[in-house]
Amino acid sequence: MYIQNTSVGNDVRNNSFVNSLENTTGVSTSYAIATDATSSPFAMINNNAYCVSGNEGILGFYNASNITTLAAWQTATTQDAQSILLCPVFVSNTDLHLTSASTNAPYYVVVPTFQMLLMILIVNLKKSHQP
Repeated sequence: MYIQNTSVGNDVRNNSFVNSLENTTGVSTSYAIATDATSSPFAMINNNAYCVSGNEGILGFYNASNITTLAAWQTATTQDAQSILLCPVFVSNTDLHLTSASTNAPYYVVVPTFQMLLMILIVNLKKSHQP
């Protein structure tokens, strides 16, 4: 994701940012998230999953600097405390549900959705009413 330096007040939450550029013919850099802003363009940034791969992969670009770790990104933005590093594996290019293959990412976290919590509640209710 690229955010222009004139953009302000952006709310960037609950996203997966993946950049897996493999450049074999030259030198380039691929960022999961980048902005050329020198002051924060974010009203809120949190609960995101970031993934970069390959020799060109760098987590982020902020205030004219490459940011290579999640901790450094969180320090630079003073936000994003609940974000993670996760390289998701989707069912397909058109079905963006995560597959179990996502567990081989360096940091894998299952964030329960409302549907998951509802299903757990239903199963527990059924179990509690069985003789």
